[in-house]
Amino acid sequence: MESIARDGPKRRSRWRTVLRNWFLPATVKRAIGVAGIVGPVLTMINQPEALLALEFPPRVVLKIALTFLVPYSVSSYSSAQALAQAEFRDAPPPTRSSEMR
Repeated sequence: MESIARDGPKRRSRWRTVLRNWFLPATVKRAIGVAGIVGPVLTMINQPEALLALEFPPRVVLKIALTFLVPYSVSSYSSAQALAQAEFRDAPPPTRSSEMR
């Protein structure tokens, strides 16, 4: 029975590609834009008392920073994955192996 060879180096190269794409200027720019739109909205939803009182103890500042970090990370990851998927889709297909793995 034939199966597609799923070797370790191919899998590692995919994650290297994702990591490389994560830090591309276009990916970073897009993620900053998403965090700049989504971050304030989530901050207003999650920290209305602190915003209205204009009180920002260190704990609230940390929460606000994390509130911006989440959409930044999600946007970066999804962009990097999409770019990697496009690269691997355009790559030649994996070789067939007659061995079962």
